[in-house]
Amino acid sequence: MRLIGLILILSTATTHAELLLDEHFFYNDGILQEVSAGKWTGHSGETNQVDVTDGGVNLTAKEAQDVNTLLLNAPYLGANGAVLYAAFKVNFSALPTKTGSYFAHFKSASATGFRGRVWAQLTADKKISIGITSATSSDPVLHPAPLELNTDHRVVIRLEVGTSLTSLWIDPSTEADASVQSDTGNPLAITSFALRQASGIGTLRIDDIVVATTFEELTGRQAGSPVIVRSPAGLTVTAGMPANFSVEAAGVDRLVYQWFFNNSEIM
Repeated sequence: MRLIGLILILSTATTHAELLLDEHFFYNDGILQEVSAGKWTGHSGETNQVDVTDGGVNLTAKEAQDVNTLLLNAPYLGANGAVLYAAFKVNFSALPTKTGSYFAHFKSASATGFRGRVWAQLTADKKISIGITSATSSDPVLHPAPLELNTDHRVVIRLEVGTSLTSLWIDPSTEADASVQSDTGNPLAITSFALRQASGIGTLRIDDIVVATTFEELTGRQAGSPVIVRSPAGLTVTAGMPANFSVEAAGVDRLVYQWFFNNSEIM
């Protein structure tokens, strides 16, 4: 009797046209590339290091893998006046260094085409400072609001694709809240959002990544994002026999879903 293992990925989303990425890491614990069934891929550094536990991604200075995931309807071009917003939740459990490094950014199809790099550095009074660079990869412009260890904070960035100018907010309520801005540079065709592990970043956890074309869309998704109440359980059945999976989800907006098997839509 031959047995087969089935893996199905459930995604929940709403019909907002401006939503380019809505990632809450509702995966089983394990290597991100594997448990996301290839939605996230490595583009530099080591392989199979970035991992998911308890519905969040762990990044550490002790590892060196970089991963990315494609944005809906990419590429986004400066010639078209594209503006991209990204937001994510971050929680540091170990301090970065004084020089720090960047741990998240927008990415082009090129292996080294990065814009909107989000940095972590340690201030003189032992506080975590978040900064931004875009065309360069050093000397970030730091946001004046410090972050506390073991505390959730919301980071928001805005990239003007045509100029590479990037704005950075920490825990904003509106787009008018205090922000800092990066350097400018040549435009790149943006295709994806990326996470990076490197010496200097400390230890941190990323969750609830949203990419959109307006600040309002980010704010709405943070408040009304769908939540999986009960995940589908793994199942092994005899080859050729049916397998039944179910999931329970809740959210403010009307929920839609799609089942996948080996990266192909089913049902």
